[in-house]
Amino acid sequence: MPDMEYELPALPYAYDALEPVLKQSSLKIHHGDHHRIYVEKLNAAVKGLSVATKSIEDMLACIDASTPKAVRNNAGGHYNHSLFWLCMKPHKAGNVNPIPESRFLSSVHNSFRSEEGLKCKIKDAALSLCGSGWIYLTANAKRAEICIESIYNQDSPIMQDVPGDGVPFFALDIWEHAYYLDYTFKRAEYIDRWFGLTDWGFVSDAYENWALKGSVVRVSRL
Repeated sequence: MPDMEYELPALPYAYDALEPVLKQSSLKIHHGDHHRIYVEKLNAAVKGLSVATKSIEDMLACIDASTPKAVRNNAGGHYNHSLFWLCMKPHKAGNVNPIPESRFLSSVHNSFRSEEGLKCKIKDAALSLCGSGWIYLTANAKRAEICIESIYNQDSPIMQDVPGDGVPFFALDIWEHAYYLDYTFKRAEYIDRWFGLTDWGFVSDAYENWALKGSVVRVSRL
């Protein structure tokens, strides 16, 4: 089977669609440069390896401590960013952005008492993460309860040697390149404003249709 050529996924919105929370210039750099470089380096890193025939989701599920660092970092960077883009949508400033009625919302109330309770816990986890990494919401077929996971660098709960048994269905980028051009060192402000962009409809669907079935969320064609 020939090697796959991993591709930079197109954003489901224009570069200026997330303003004023994320400026056009910063989103263009984040997606068009940072994410693109992960994809290019991943294609170079897997060339000739058996994993080069796998989808990005299946590749992550094969990664363990023996995986070359270049494959691990760039595969994680590609998948994590692809999921992150899907967790956002354009939203008019000042409008309420609630979680829709869903199994996800019911689980949020069971685990965190309220939407604000969930957001506070996500923010606490993000502010407690020292350095670069991601905040994930996870669940699985045996555990409908939502867990918040903080993971460094470009690792993912999908990888074999990363602790936990949940499927990530929500990803929040805490690398400085995600927010520094807009918020400098003010990570808390970035998180507060980012919740105004969160596509809770996508997150709810991913929770019910992927995570609760124990399936990795498919983020791209490859």
